[in-house]
Amino acid sequence: MTDTADRADAIAGVEDRLRNVGKIVRRAMLDAIPDGEPVRWLYAPMREYPSRAGKALRPALCLSTGRAFGGDTEDLLGVAVAIEMMHNAFLVHDDVADGSEMRRGRPTLSATHGTAAALNAGDGLAVIAGQVLRRATR
Repeated sequence: MTDTADRADAIAGVEDRLRNVGKIVRRAMLDAIPDGEPVRWLYAPMREYPSRAGKALRPALCLSTGRAFGGDTEDLLGVAVAIEMMHNAFLVHDDVADGSEMRRGRPTLSATHGTAAALNAGDGLAVIAGQVLRRATR
């Protein structure tokens, strides 16, 4: 094989790993968000960013680093989920601060739900991230 072919295989392997981690982490984030009331004004907007596919670089790095130091993937997953959920909370707040209209190819929460609901959703994601992290580190 040539260097180019080896590089292409390595890149494909990394991209495949990121896709798989992204799916697992997105599912876990959505599972962590309550489905009761108030759905329309809080929980539904909180689910929007975690539902959108991202690069999943942060959770993949968390899992890979933890495994390199002898950690078990199951034990590390909660930490990776908390990191990605907090990142999503930051994205919501960043979009409000920047006045952004689009995020990951769709309208931002502030564009669709208004600034107040977006800020509440971002705060809610941060709270849930803390809960997930506390459970994962017991």
